[in-house]
Formats: sequence, structure tokens, C-alpha cells
Amino acid sequence: KANTVRDDVHIMVKKQLNTGCTKGSGNAKNKVKRMGIIGAVILVKNMSLAAMRDESERVETSRPSQDTSTGSTTSSTSILKQAIEVLERVKNATQNAGELAGLFMDELSSVVQEGKIAKKIVKWIITKMADEFEKNF
Repeated sequence: KANTVRDDVHIMVKKQLNTGCTKGSGNAKNKVKRMGIIGAVILVKNMSLAAMRDESERVETSRPSQDTSTGSTTSSTSILKQAIEVLERVKNATQNAGELAGLFMDELSSVVQEGKIAKKIVKWIITKMADEFEKNF
């Protein structure tokens, strides 16, 4: 059931991010995009928490003689890969709109500051977003 909800939210966020042009800050299309940005960051946060929870459950339930290289590890890796794809989508949707890119970075930094995001995603943010920020500013 959680996968279905996550997939439905992912589809909704995709649609919001793909809404119209980004010229002018007060138009309805930008409001929808802002909702998509915030929704995407929340989605990534929850995907990251789910992956970290899966990983910790795998570690807690594994025995030294068990092979733990598959199963929930693959699941958590897959979830984190999907989360990074969501971040890539938001990054691409906001790259030509300073206000929206700023909102994305602000929302993302809040989640990172809370510590509720997997290290793999933080690593992606450091490499991709920091480089992008330096390039633009």
C-alpha cells in the first residue's frame, strides 16, 4: 500500500512540476509549481526515511550467518534511486526560474538540516546542487 501511495504522490508532483511557463512570480502556474517543489521535497524526505528504516530493520534482524546483500537492501537502494530521480526532476524544472530554484534549495536545506535524509542523497546534493549553485552564483 505504501508503494501505491508513493507512486500516486510521485505522479501528482510530476504533473505539478511540468505545469506551464515560469515567467512572472504571481501567476497560478508558479503556485502549482511551488506546490510541486514542496511536495517533491517532502516525498524525498519520506522516501529517504523509509529507506533508512528498511536498512536499520535489515541490520537489526540479520544474523552473522545470513546473507544480507539482497532483499531490503535492494529495496532501500531502489527507493533512494527514485528519490534522487525526483530531485533531478525538480532541479531541471526550476533551473531557469530563480525564485523557484531558491524555494527548492531552501526546502531541501531544511530537510537536510533536520537530519532526516539518507547519506546517499546528501552526497548527491553536495555534488550536484553545490556545483550547480557555484556555477550560477
